[in-house]
This record gives sequence, C-alpha cells and structure tokens, in this order.
Amino acid sequence: MTLNSSIADLDERALDEVLAAARATGGIGLRELADHLQAHPDALLTGSTDGPKVLLRLLGLLAVAGYPVVLPCCTSCGKQTANLPRIASNGRVCQACGAKSYFGDCARCGRTNTRIAARRPEGRICYSCYRTDRIEPCARCGRDQHAVARLDNGGAICSRCWTPPQQPCAGCGRVGRVVFVSDDGPLCVNCYRRHHRPRALCGRCNRVRIVSRRGKNGAPDLCESCNPATRATATCSQCGRDRPGHRDDHGEWICKNCTPRIPRTCARCLRSRPVNALLPLGPVCSTCYCALHDHPAPCAGCREVRVLIGHDDRGSICGPCAGSDLDPRCRTCYRPGRHHTGDKCARCVLTDRVDELLTSPDGTLNTQLAPVRELLLAAEHPNGQIAWLARSGSARLLRELASREEAVTHDYLDTLPQTRAEMFLRQLLVEAGVLPARNDDLERIPPWLDTLLVDQPDHHVRLIQPFAHWFVLRRARRIAARRRYQAQAGHHIRMKIRVALEFLTWLDTLQLDLAATDQAAVDRWLAEGTTRFREVRYFLAWARSHRLVKDLRVPTQARSQPAEMLDEQDRWRLLERSLHDTTAPLDTRAAAALILLYGLPLIRVRSLTTDHLEQQDDGPAYLIVGAHRLLLPPKLAQMLSDLAEAGRGRSRYSPSPGARRWLFTGLVPGRPLSAEGLGAKLAGFGLHARPARNAALIALAAQLPPAVLADLIGLHHVTATRWSQLAARDWHAFVAARPGHTAGTE
Repeated sequence: MTLNSSIADLDERALDEVLAAARATGGIGLRELADHLQAHPDALLTGSTDGPKVLLRLLGLLAVAGYPVVLPCCTSCGKQTANLPRIASNGRVCQACGAKSYFGDCARCGRTNTRIAARRPEGRICYSCYRTDRIEPCARCGRDQHAVARLDNGGAICSRCWTPPQQPCAGCGRVGRVVFVSDDGPLCVNCYRRHHRPRALCGRCNRVRIVSRRGKNGAPDLCESCNPATRATATCSQCGRDRPGHRDDHGEWICKNCTPRIPRTCARCLRSRPVNALLPLGPVCSTCYCALHDHPAPCAGCREVRVLIGHDDRGSICGPCAGSDLDPRCRTCYRPGRHHTGDKCARCVLTDRVDELLTSPDGTLNTQLAPVRELLLAAEHPNGQIAWLARSGSARLLRELASREEAVTHDYLDTLPQTRAEMFLRQLLVEAGVLPARNDDLERIPPWLDTLLVDQPDHHVRLIQPFAHWFVLRRARRIAARRRYQAQAGHHIRMKIRVALEFLTWLDTLQLDLAATDQAAVDRWLAEGTTRFREVRYFLAWARSHRLVKDLRVPTQARSQPAEMLDEQDRWRLLERSLHDTTAPLDTRAAAALILLYGLPLIRVRSLTTDHLEQQDDGPAYLIVGAHRLLLPPKLAQMLSDLAEAGRGRSRYSPSPGARRWLFTGLVPGRPLSAEGLGAKLAGFGLHARPARNAALIALAAQLPPAVLADLIGLHHVTATRWSQLAARDWHAFVAARPGHTAGTE
C-alpha cells in the first residue's frame, strides 16, 4: 500500500477511517485498490480516470477532507469530479454525459435509437416517457405538471409555483436566484455569464465570446448570437411580432417582453410596475433603473460622481456609501454609468466597433477615413450609433471602403448601385470632409441615366443621352449656379427624361418615326395620358432646335383655382394647437405654425436654417424670408429658438464648423428633413400642407395689398395678384393713399 508515501499528512488512524468510508477494508474492493496503486503509485496525484470505482470513492473522500489529491475529469465535458459512474469509449464520464451518450430502444413508446433515461418494470424508457411518469397534480395550483420540488408533506410543486432560493449575489449585490458558487461566494446568472462562463473563438463570427454550443464531430464552437437554438423565433401570441421567446403552459409562443411579471411599487417613482433590479434604494422599475445609471451625479456621502442607487438622511448616495459593493463603472474608461456590453459603457463599445469597422486588412486604421471615425465617435447618443453600425447597409458599405487600397472618390461611388445606403454614406463622407461637397441632386443623374438606358434600343439612346446631358442637365446646372439651394431638382429632371423615353416608346408602338411625328400624334399622346405627359414639351423643344421634328406645340395647361382649402375655423384651431400642444414634436408644431400663419410652402419651410432667425436682445424676433423680415409672435419665436438650440433634430451627427445648421434636420448628414418626411409628420399632426397653405394665403391676401404680400413672403407679384383676386378685395384705395400718388382724370 502506497497511500502513506503519496500523502505525507495521512496517518494510520485517518487512513483506516478513509478506507472504511470508501468500502475498501477488505475483499474485492481492497484487492482492486492495492493492485491499481501497485501498478500506478502516483494514481492519487495524476487525476487519471483509468482506475476502479473504489479509487474514485477514495479520491472524493480525501478531497473533501482537504488532502492534496487531484480529482479526475470527465472525458466528455471536462468537469472535475469523483462521481464518474459510467465508462464511455474515451474513458469515464459523469452522470450527465453518460445519460447523453446512452441510446437504445424505448420499451414503452417504441422509439428506436433514443436516449434512455431510466429503467422500469417493462424495460428501458426514454426521457419523454420518464417525464410523463413524473407528472402529477401540483399541491398549489392543482394543475397536472412536471414536479420540480416537493413540500415537507411530500406534495409536488410545479415550475410555475416553485420559488428558487433567494440569496444576495457576491458580484452585483442583487438578491435573487443563485446559479453558481465561486470562491468569492454565490453568483447570479448575469455575474456568472460575465465572469465565469467559458469564452472561446466562435467558428462563425470569428469573435471571442461566451460559448453557447460546443462543437462536435468537426463542427466549430458557436456563440449565442450564432447558435440557431438560442435564436429561435416565432410569432408571439401577445404582440404578433416574430421574436425569440418560449412557450407558456398552454403551448402558446410568448416573447420576453410579453412575459408577465409580478408588479411591485418602485422605490423611486412609486408606481406599481415590474421590478427590474433590487438596489439599496429598494426595488426599481426598468425606467428608473436606466435613469439612475444614465445620469450619474455627485454622491451626498463621498462627493464623487457616481451612480446614486441608495438614499439616507444625507440624500442620494452611491453603492459603497450605502454599504453595497455595487458601483457600476466601465472597466475601460472607469466612467460611472450603465454597461452596454460586458463591463464596458456604450461610449467604449462604440469606439471598439468603429475601430473594427475602419480597420484595413493589414490591421491598420484607414487614414483617409480617419475623419469619419471622429464624426462617428462624436455622436451624442452612442447607443443609437451602435445600433446603426450593426444593422445599416451604409455601415457595411463603409467597411468595404475601408478594406480598399485605392482612395475613395465620387467617381468610385458613382460606379456602385445607387441605393439609399450609398446616398447616405456619400453624404456622411462629405460631412466628415473626406469628399468635396457637390450638388448631389444633379450629379446622381448621369449614373442613374446609364442604368436606365441599359436595356433601351440604340435609336432611343442616341436621342435621350444628348437631350439629358446637353439640355436638361445643362439648364439645371446653370440655374443651380445662381441659387443657393435647389430642392428636389433631381425628381423633376428624372420625370422629364422618363416622359421623353415613354414618348419614344409610344411612337414605336404606332410605328412612327420621330421626324414623321405631326401635331395630331402629339395631341393624341396628351389626350391618352395624364398631366404628367405635358412634360414632353421639353423634349420636343430640344428636338425642334436640332431640326429633328416639325414645329410641334404642347398647349399650356390652364391655371386652375385652388381645389383644396382648409376651413378658417379649422385653421385657427390647428394654429392654437401647434402653439400650445407640448405633447407633439417641436419641429412638427413649428412647421405647422409657419404654414398656417404665413402660407410658406413646405419646400421653403424645410430649407430654413438658423441664419434665417434674427433675435434681438429683449426685443422682437424676425424670420428672414427672401429680402424681408417677418415679425414672429413671441410663442412662435420661442419655438423656433428652442428648435435652433436643439440643432440636431433627428440627426445623430454634429454639423461641421461653418456648415449650415438646418432648423428641420433630417437623417441624412448635412441635409434637411425631406419634404415627404415633413409632410408625413404634419399629416400625423392632423394638418395637410396644401389646404393649410391655401387657407393662410387667402387670409393674408384679404388683409394685405398684392405688392406688400409679394414682398413680405417672397411671392411673385403675379401670384400675389391672383390670390388677391381670389380673396375678392379691392385695393384701389390703398394705391390712391400711397405717398406721391396723383389721381388721374378721365
């Protein structure tokens, strides 16, 4: 026997007690132990599984007693334990791994090659039949469920009625269910995941993350994001959305957000809501939990800026001052606040994601895109920026640009598919200073035209290309050079080109040549189409100037009276709501008030910048429209001032120094909110732009002379005169009262 030589501290008396407990004092057990120790003198220190069961029992007793022995490990999962009851092909395995590898035929349900769970009088049964045997009425709810615990009287408790033991977590201090006991104490599921769950390289996303599924038979390890089992989705029976979740007691799929939770009184807002966390302050809801962690403040106890999760006579205090170890800080920058991923705050996670996005294949940061990095990291709300990097097509396109060795130019972007992602990325590069600014509404037309003419006949291409480049685009560029901003120019240019192409296709169906087209054919084209078909006059004018057609004319459409008009009472009701209803978005209210008061068109409203506001110290405020200033009511002036101070609107990017700051900022960097987007927001507010503008212009025309109305809001004098005629107001007395006017004689 070599036990005394292997373990120096083991005396004779202790040896006899251990051998008696291991049932090795005589007979087969003692003989097997002696033979194995004689062949392997270091069996107590190697952790080998090649030994009899009596050796495993002896190792377990010695380890519990504190002697320096090495327990064997399960050859399947690697768990270190002396309880290895089964032998597999690669060695001894634990109870759980042995059950997973024990397959056979179920004697009850007849399944073949299934996992065997237990033995019954009729034979071996599978896990499904085993669970059926354990179903019995719950002592609390009375339902037939699988028993997970029992009362003192032997009554069964189902999983719905069973409350796991609650203990304070040694990591975060929350009182809850303990899933792991570390050297520091019991841990909750979140702290266990964060610090103790194994991490490895995921075989799908190539990131070192928590392992969700171990690879077998040559398959790689998978993280939770890549494991299909953890990402199973179905239609939630409550909210109707396809989301991950589980099935309830009735077999209905329910997502995590719709899973009912028992409400309690929040210690901060005093509302009865589901509890998100138990803090020294007390139970708090999810809203208050986020508010506390997102707004650190000076502690009333230590005077340091920390997350205030406690309260005493001094006021709001941090976790250490409240006697708790909970002090949430970022492990990278040590900034107090809520963690986004692991122990990192959202700002540090954003930095890591952006650096990963803009890293070249050689491992270095793309130097040309360095300004883009600064722009992305300057986002005021990093959580939204992280979500954009994860799901945006522009972010994926930016990753491809970072991996290129050549410089990024407008010409290269023109070769890519002209999608919304490409347009957003181009404006992002312009805003960061990587690319020079250009009139994108016009410069995007040539690549769009090339795509449009790919499948067109050659005789159409020979006509459309010079018409688009030398007539439509040339004229548009000349107009854009004289104006500061040309809204929706690309939409009108595309419509002119499409109508010209449709006209040529229509001529082909009639087997007519362009040179043989007469006025009757043009009139037939206009009669069969919509008002949009009148845009063919631009193509016919160009063709006539090049002697490709005869002198063909498109009749000018007669001016029509405004067909939609908002009632005056509804106009004042909407105006009062826009000035006083603080529940609506500020930009929507401000745009509605400008349209209802001054009759400004939607395109001009969305193009307003902070330079159009003129605020005097303790004096009136003005809105500059054209060459004149509009006096603003105090309430509207305050709304526009607040909108100018907010600055960012819906955009998450700060404007570059010297750039125009739009009052109605859009999602695209450096651009205002689109007319369609602003119109949709106004429609949700209950206001349609055209009827509201018509009503406002009628009201102004009834009170002001045409000349004053034209100068005041930037209308053409002919348009102002037409509105005055619609208002049916005679202003001859105003003309006669003007200084220097002399009445004529007839």
